[in-house]
Amino acid sequence: MWASNFTRVSQHFSLPTWLRTAHSQPKVDCDNDRERKGRSHQRSRAGNSGSATSARGWHPARRRGAGGRRGRRRSLRAALRDRRGATALILAASAVVLFGLTALATEGGSWYYTQRNSRTASDMAAMAGANILYWDALADPSLTAPTASARSRAIAAGAETAGGNGFRAGEQATSVAINIPPASGPNQGNGFAVEAIVRRNVQTFVSALFLGADSVEVATRAVAASYDAGPVCIQTLHGSMTFTGNTSATSPTCVFASNNRGNQSISVQGSASVRASLLRASGTCAGCDNTGRVLPPTGATSGEAPLPDPFERQVSQAPMPASCPSGAQTVKSITDAIRNWSKSNATPFPMPNLGGTTYFCGTGNGSNRDFKLTSGQVVDLSPGTYYFYNADITLNAQTGLICSQCNPGGPGVTLVLAGDPAGTININGSARLDLNAPNSGYFGDLLIYRQASASDTACNPNSNNCPPNNLINGTSSTRMVGGIYMPTGMLTFSGNSNNAMLCTRIVTHTMSFTGNSDMTRDCAQAGVPVQRLRVVRLVE
Repeated sequence: MWASNFTRVSQHFSLPTWLRTAHSQPKVDCDNDRERKGRSHQRSRAGNSGSATSARGWHPARRRGAGGRRGRRRSLRAALRDRRGATALILAASAVVLFGLTALATEGGSWYYTQRNSRTASDMAAMAGANILYWDALADPSLTAPTASARSRAIAAGAETAGGNGFRAGEQATSVAINIPPASGPNQGNGFAVEAIVRRNVQTFVSALFLGADSVEVATRAVAASYDAGPVCIQTLHGSMTFTGNTSATSPTCVFASNNRGNQSISVQGSASVRASLLRASGTCAGCDNTGRVLPPTGATSGEAPLPDPFERQVSQAPMPASCPSGAQTVKSITDAIRNWSKSNATPFPMPNLGGTTYFCGTGNGSNRDFKLTSGQVVDLSPGTYYFYNADITLNAQTGLICSQCNPGGPGVTLVLAGDPAGTININGSARLDLNAPNSGYFGDLLIYRQASASDTACNPNSNNCPPNNLINGTSSTRMVGGIYMPTGMLTFSGNSNNAMLCTRIVTHTMSFTGNSDMTRDCAQAGVPVQRLRVVRLVE
């Protein structure tokens, strides 16, 4: 209907040509028409190409070959430009590298872990062996090289310690070598040095592709040595060692050691000064970093292991009276005899010593307990041991105890303060003390020994005052050769103790210096063996 209406309208109006043509053309299938036109266009181009080729003399087959190459190039470029699946390829390649690096890192970490544990095992093995040699040398200070027995025990201890730390020889491809002295290095000739070498073969996995081996060797080496740090001249067993006031303690070749573990194991206070080889504290060495107090060449260390008691075993074997022996002289009777002698004689009182052992017993307090020398009294002791049971020893100004028959390294005397409570010793003013210890016997090398008493007051180890108190005071000019051993109580050097002694070792519970103390030592000249401090440390 609309077509007929359109026809009637077009008779009255003049339509454009294109509109009329479109209206007059029959309806066609557009898709099929485009397909036919496409084929016609291709035939037309083929005909033109053929005629053109023929006109220029080109063979059609040659033309088609060139087009094929261009087609292949276009296909290659298209493939290269194609980004589909690229992420998967990159991930696959990266995963191989990532997993390989992870495996290598894991394997390297295993090597590092093995080496770290091996280092611990070698360090501990060397220290264990060196400690065996340390105790061997401590028992016999004259040793210049370890004994064969000590070497064997040190080697066994080193190997066992390495095994206890997971590196036992013969297990898991492990070898352990303990060498005394070390087979190489700067300590090669040191007989007190122990070398530990620990080796283990660790299996390889991914790294075998690069190393060309199915295992790698992890090896560590350590050297520990027990070396001589000097003679221990003064040692506190439990209490502190204190330098106070205007003290000037001089002993440049000696070690001062305190076993106290407190904050003032060794304390240098006020205007005090110390010159020694080493201040060795098991606790804290307080004030030891003050170069105005601790003078060169003094070294100072804190947190050290306590040293053993050098006299404990020796005195435990000595005979000690449980009571005053029958027939012993009383303290009052001997002091009266000395006083009467001094009234009519200018020479020292000759003290008899029957059988090498003499007992003096206190019978109460005051003069009945105190062996006291006064008013210029001097006593010449005979070589031997003198027990003062429940008695004190006091030397006032201008008095003295000497031994004219004693010789350093030969005959000597030992003063033993025994009983319960054991007495104390006090040397005051300008008293003279010229004695040396015997070189043998139960009290060999001991000059003064105060027995530990059950009734001794337990004191705070960190206290500077630990009774009972023993004193060397004033301007005492003394010459003592031998040891002073007081496992309980306190010993104080006070005033100007100009100690011209050749060799004196002091081992006491607590020690205090409050005056000028010259403690020069020459124990080799005196012929007295002195405990020398041997220190075990890793040196390589």
